[in-house]
Amino acid sequence: MKYFGYYADIRKQNNVNCTLAAVNKMYYIASSMKNIDGEVEIVSAVSPLNGEQFSENYDLELGIRIRYFKASTGLNKIGNIVKRIFHKMRLFFWAYKNIKQNETVVIYHSLGYMNLFKLLKRIKKFSLILEVEEIYSDVLDNQRLRKKELQFVEIADAYIFPTKLLSDLVNRGRKPEVIVHGTYKVEPLEKKIRNVNINNKKNVLYAGTFDPRKGGAYAAINAVKYLPENYHMHILGFGTENDIYNIQQLVETVNSQSKASVSYDGLKSGEDYVRFVQSCDVGVSTQNPSASFNDTSFPSKILSYFSNGLKVVSVRIPVVETSKIGDIVFYYDKQEPREIATAIIEACESEESEDVRIRITRLDTEFCINLKMLIEKVKRV
Repeated sequence: MKYFGYYADIRKQNNVNCTLAAVNKMYYIASSMKNIDGEVEIVSAVSPLNGEQFSENYDLELGIRIRYFKASTGLNKIGNIVKRIFHKMRLFFWAYKNIKQNETVVIYHSLGYMNLFKLLKRIKKFSLILEVEEIYSDVLDNQRLRKKELQFVEIADAYIFPTKLLSDLVNRGRKPEVIVHGTYKVEPLEKKIRNVNINNKKNVLYAGTFDPRKGGAYAAINAVKYLPENYHMHILGFGTENDIYNIQQLVETVNSQSKASVSYDGLKSGEDYVRFVQSCDVGVSTQNPSASFNDTSFPSKILSYFSNGLKVVSVRIPVVETSKIGDIVFYYDKQEPREIATAIIEACESEESEDVRIRITRLDTEFCINLKMLIEKVKRV
């Protein structure tokens, strides 16, 4: 099967326009597809943030192949626009040549190529399973774009959603669907180590975007002011150069005002990320609860925390509370630093109950069964 999306092999490609959360989920779904269909080809739409990227394809692992297209950045804004057009043309013509009529194709929804695939579907009449993680125009707060985005989403023959709430919004025709909150991959706990530099501390982690529109990193850092001195908050994540600078400045300010401490620890991936997460006790999901995207998108960091054995603190929002892991999350109700800190302390001091990794393993089994049924339904149509 072919699986289109903004995917990058972060061992080789780390200067491209994609997010780690999307890459991790795509790899998980590709692995599940491989177990069902035997072979998966991930066709990547990524392009370099600067410099040049060469066309190549190779095996990520047995049964999963990655394909990139040649792309480069221009010398100025006009040059960048021209380069992006050529890159999309390469993607379009490859897809036109290689997608067979009535073939089943999985596409990770993106504003970047939705018009391209809308045209391709009309021409090639392939069966489309669309992975819709969120309505991006809600994040951008663009109502005109939202109408176009929903029109594209409606052309799919089946869906992969992160939440039932997003399904209710988009899948009004009740087409075949499967729901997967995030990456249901349990990491072995023998990787768990303790950071000697923060020994005897309660280690709290925020991992994710620094986008001020989502606000999660800022809320987590400000909560440090109300934590006891034996707590340390780690900030892992990504953003623009300006976003990172603002986070570093806030970290310095809060450290000067607090008994607890906070550090910006950069962006980690793969084995380094797993080891770092497992050195912590609690993971926080602190995005702005009043933003419209919270009605539909599921915070993927929650599953990452649980898969590594952490307790989880989240703002109380319907997509989390009604999810299949909603009953094992510690909640706070107001997006205020003191409220967040109180929930963090409650989680740290709570007794261990259910092994959350057992819950995640069950969800993995359930998802693989449902995905197989979904693919079989689409292929019969």
